[in-house]
Amino acid sequence: MLNYFLVIAKPKMCINEIGSMIHILTHEYPPQRGGAGVYCREMAIAACKNSMNVSVWAPSGSSIDSNIKMVELPWIGSQGFVSSWKLIQKTKKFILKNK
Repeated sequence: MLNYFLVIAKPKMCINEIGSMIHILTHEYPPQRGGAGVYCREMAIAACKNSMNVSVWAPSGSSIDSNIKMVELPWIGSQGFVSSWKLIQKTKKFILKNK
């Protein structure tokens, strides 16, 4: 299972300072069963409890936590090549847009 953690921050800035955000990218997130999804959710919850800005990029149909910004991916997650390729392309667009 591939999970990605992307930290968008200004140079010389700690990730918990205002203006930065941790993006957790995953193909699996509750209610889907699996350890990777549970791990991603627990990481997001822990980061929020420590006053960090977090967003989770998860497949459509994933559960929504009130404290976590969810970015719903427009496809059903899998570990396949096509899902991974789509996630990489969406990430590249996001990075280029937010430079």
